[in-house]
Amino acid sequence: MQYLHFSDLSLEQQTHALNLVYQDYTMPFQVSQEWVVEHLHAHQIDPQRSPLWVDRRGVVALSLLALRGQRAWIGGFGIAPAYRGRRFSLPLLRACLEGLQADCVQLEVLTGNLKAQATYRRAGFEVTRQLAVLEGPAGPPHQEIQPAGSPCWQRESESLARLADLRVVKGSLVYRGNLIHQVGPGACWGDLPVVGTLRVSNEPVGSPLYQQLIGLGWREVARQYEMSR
Repeated sequence: MQYLHFSDLSLEQQTHALNLVYQDYTMPFQVSQEWVVEHLHAHQIDPQRSPLWVDRRGVVALSLLALRGQRAWIGGFGIAPAYRGRRFSLPLLRACLEGLQADCVQLEVLTGNLKAQATYRRAGFEVTRQLAVLEGPAGPPHQEIQPAGSPCWQRESESLARLADLRVVKGSLVYRGNLIHQVGPGACWGDLPVVGTLRVSNEPVGSPLYQQLIGLGWREVARQYEMSR
């Protein structure tokens, strides 16, 4: 086996590698080259600190590591289907964290992915909260949108500042297309000039926004644990 880094691949190879390790994932997940470029840039993934394992047949496993000051986030983690069940996950996670000087490392994992949770716990991670992906319609135009909870890594201001085509209303409502990224005080549903189904990703369960969305009949598409060590 050869030990490389994500930076050793071309963009085309990076895209193929991610789609390979996400194949047959609990939730179907396919990425494009444009998604990879934005993901690395917006979430401050460091490809040179992100381990990639290959053998003569191709990609075996990879882990993407992002850094913000004294904090770190694992923004991608997976084993190629042909190598699953061979106990690569924990060594890969340890390789990703080796020599890392960070006060806190975070990640998200689907609540139904018990094997991954067990791996993360063995590496010292603990559940800090639950995050939900929700979809549904806008509320009445004059109804105030309740504030979102403390944002996950992907919705922190550092990430949003690096995204193109964002729309900001009243300095507190941030969205792109039908995806709501952040909500602060004073925003109303009528401020959101979007029709059809809206989506909020990784909203803390129990937050004012989460409770309002459930009350409006939104459905949970997925739920994740945020874990940290």
